Amino acid sequence: MLAAAVYDLNPAIIYDSSLWGQNDSITSVSAMVAVWCVLCGRRVMAWIALEFAVLNKPPVLVLAPLFALEAWVVADARERRRALIGTGLGLIAALVCGYLIALPFYTDRSVAGVYSRMIGWYTTGSSLYPFTSANAFNVYALGGDFFGPDTRPFFFVPLKYWADGAFIAIAALVCARYAAVRGRRTFVEAGFLIMLAFFLVLTEMHERYLVYGLAFVCALAPLDRRYLWAAIGLTLTLWLNLEYSLGYMWIESDRPEGIDPNEFAPVLVHLCALANIAIFGFAAQTYFRTPLRTVPGRLHDGP
Repeated sequence: MLAAAVYDLNPAIIYDSSLWGQNDSITSVSAMVAVWCVLCGRRVMAWIALEFAVLNKPPVLVLAPLFALEAWVVADARERRRALIGTGLGLIAALVCGYLIALPFYTDRSVAGVYSRMIGWYTTGSSLYPFTSANAFNVYALGGDFFGPDTRPFFFVPLKYWADGAFIAIAALVCARYAAVRGRRTFVEAGFLIMLAFFLVLTEMHERYLVYGLAFVCALAPLDRRYLWAAIGLTLTLWLNLEYSLGYMWIESDRPEGIDPNEFAPVLVHLCALANIAIFGFAAQTYFRTPLRTVPGRLHDGP
């Protein structure tokens, strides 16, 4: 109930929904429902909830490897077999539900036709803004103006591919640590770090996608005062990021003289970006210092 209150009464999330009119809360809450189902051992329902979240907005798809890993690292052989069967059935159920939900929106009603169109739209949508950062207060906000091309080479390789590689490396380290530690809290912490790294490291990032990391830290806030402070910090930076982006839209529309629309409040931008990076560093330190399990057990027996 405390976690729900931290999320539902969060001013940044209310701001995103009420003033921006975005549906990020539907995606983030659906992803958290999927996490709750995993923690309760309801893996089929977990994959269906994750599929519903992805159909709304696809960023939470990066959690899928963590969900699959959770079933694989169960210590007890019989329980692992049940977990893997549940995961396999969950994937099939998620694909079926995804097809049924998307079916009314396409004239080609075949499974291949529906999914090829959906994947095509997602691929197009993921590359609409070929910039280092589209007003997102992440690592690229420290290097200059927003909307710099992410195709410029860095050591002969486009920056976009460096960013993709960095995110994959971070997510792999987080998943490897989860495999060693396991536990319900560790699972939520892993999801938090993956979603926050998604916002901080990848290029072509919107300001609103910090909301997914914020959703996870809201769930962790009642468990540890350090995560409560992290939730407060991300709430503030997300709210300022949303306000900054609305200001950007006004500047782009009215073109007032003497204001650079690409970065018109550099001190605010850099401080908030540094704060987001610092919160990630703090959370990573907390996560990777979690003691390794000494007695094998199920997910529900962990820290």
